[in-house]
Amino acid sequence: MNSGHDDIRELLPEYLNGLLSGSARRRIEAHIEKCRDCRDEFSLLSDLTSTGVPDPGEDFWKALPHKATMRSRNRRRRDRFHLKSLLLRPLPAAAAAAALLFIVSFAYMIAKESPGSPPATAPTTTAAIDPGDVGPPIAGLPAGDDLEFELAALPKDSYYEEIASLSAEELDSLYEALENEELKGG
Repeated sequence: MNSGHDDIRELLPEYLNGLLSGSARRRIEAHIEKCRDCRDEFSLLSDLTSTGVPDPGEDFWKALPHKATMRSRNRRRRDRFHLKSLLLRPLPAAAAAAALLFIVSFAYMIAKESPGSPPATAPTTTAAIDPGDVGPPIAGLPAGDDLEFELAALPKDSYYEEIASLSAEELDSLYEALENEELKGG
């Protein structure tokens, strides 16, 4: 089949309804005489158009809007979730219960295995603390003059000292400014 053949087939309904110009009608008639497939399709289409469809009657047309509304309401009701449906369909309820049981038991096992915080003891007085037991103020860094030496060894363009000297309010405002800059893409 070529594109001309397909074009003729697409124009057959318009030909049957008399919507084509004279030259297009003659072209289709000439093609139908030569092509058996198009002739068969033309006869099928003409049989279908000549077959009358009975009128369903006045009652049908009166009831149609009500039927459409009811179908729409039923579809919305069917799509909603009801707890009553769990009782009517036990398989999804059983699956949900099993999943909940698994999650609770898993959380219990994790809580049971983790040591948590140590048990509370009586508060210790400062007299009971041995000065040798107290570690340096920053873990892993030497205390005293060595810390100042470490800070002095940082590169000149470092902001460590400036950031370390900020108060809590200044750190909050810096954080907000950086967040705003990130949101703006700057």
